[in-house]
Amino acid sequence: PEDAVVTGAYIDFTAYAASSATQSAEFTISGELGEGAAFTSDVAGFTNRAFTEPSAPVATTKVAVRDVFRTGDIVDIVNQMRAGNPAMTNYVFKLDGSGKGYFLARTYNYNPQYAPRLVLEYYSASGEYSAAVTERADDAEENGRSKAVTLDSQMQVGGYHSTSLTESEKQVSAFPLPAV
Repeated sequence: PEDAVVTGAYIDFTAYAASSATQSAEFTISGELGEGAAFTSDVAGFTNRAFTEPSAPVATTKVAVRDVFRTGDIVDIVNQMRAGNPAMTNYVFKLDGSGKGYFLARTYNYNPQYAPRLVLEYYSASGEYSAAVTERADDAEENGRSKAVTLDSQMQVGGYHSTSLTESEKQVSAFPLPAV
């Protein structure tokens, strides 16, 4: 509800592949300001977006296939996003890897029940609200020096889109959440 006071927020990701503690990925999460546009394979459609100043550092843990990994609290990011988009429509989150580790998460394209899930803790005089990711092109990755953009069925997090940690394999990932 638009009158909601958000007191906590986090994102759940479902692991696509197992990883060990030594493969822990480190990344920061930020949110797009305003209403997020749909992703396309155009580089400008990915890089020409304004993101929140607050960001949250995240480090994945050892996970097995289909384990749910939960971020820490991202309420400051969500509240800045709400300031420019109080209806909470088409939120986009950017995951910017540090270049350390590798974490593969499932997306809506893979299976809707495994899509990333934004959870908000709030209070409101208006009641409760629930929404789910419904778009097929729900995530995008910007890869390598050429910044080629792909729309994919899995989200690689950590800063590289393969286990070969070279400049040509660098990656930034993002995904939207419509009408939160």
